[in-house]
Amino acid sequence: MKKIIAGLISIGAMAGNSFAASVNWDGSSSGNFNEGSNWSGESVPGAGDTAFIRNETNNPVFQNAQDRTFDRLSMGDGAGTLWRLDINGGSINTTSGPNNIGQQTAGTAVLNVQGGAFTALGEIVAGGGGGDTFINLSSGSLSVASANIGSNTGNATLNIIGDAALSATGGGFTFGSNGTLSFEFNATGVKTLSLGSLTAASGTLAVDLTGYTGTYTTITLADVTGGSGISSAFGTVNVTEGAYAGSFVTQDLGNDVITLTIVPESGCYALIGGLLALGSVMLRRRRA
Repeated sequence: MKKIIAGLISIGAMAGNSFAASVNWDGSSSGNFNEGSNWSGESVPGAGDTAFIRNETNNPVFQNAQDRTFDRLSMGDGAGTLWRLDINGGSINTTSGPNNIGQQTAGTAVLNVQGGAFTALGEIVAGGGGGDTFINLSSGSLSVASANIGSNTGNATLNIIGDAALSATGGGFTFGSNGTLSFEFNATGVKTLSLGSLTAASGTLAVDLTGYTGTYTTITLADVTGGSGISSAFGTVNVTEGAYAGSFVTQDLGNDVITLTIVPESGCYALIGGLLALGSVMLRRRRA
């Protein structure tokens, strides 16, 4: 009886595995991720499947409303120029890894989270071909178990754009020599990236303040206090200051945070100096 039960379990496992597949985007009818006719086998990727976006037909691919869960996501191919997935609503959830974004890409691979949610329970590997890979978060939420960005050939960038995102979280993040963590400020700031750990000695940290119109303050760019902290800081830091000349990044390994201190515009210094001088003149006149 035990042998019969074991045999049935084995058959069931094989049957379950037989439904898992590599499902390839062909974009035969539109750019809609949720239309089965756009995928090989006429079926949207599901449990156990790997979704391959290696066909440029009807790019960008877009996800607007539904929730999709499958095994892994793979984007890019050495034979094309652009592969792009826009998550505008709903969610895309992967249950395993690695999720390869631009690993074989000679052109450009782009994953835009600009609404909805992208959740990866397995590792994200960004870059690996000779081209460029971008993961852009401007709205919605991004949650990644772990990420390796730019450790292979080709440039790979994680962009945190503005402060409209609901959440930006991750486990262990590694930025290689071709990897960049970029913060592009909107008028009021950017969303803080919360990580479990960070290794970035050979990576680049880039901050762009040209769209910022707020006051001088200190903003936390990355908070790594929730796990094992920052094991190595970014080796290269680039700050595009715009009107806020003198702003600077502090990589505080002791407290496991990376902050940006925004100093007043040069005009503000002149105004403050002028007001102080005026106050001094008025004080002297009163004394006289």
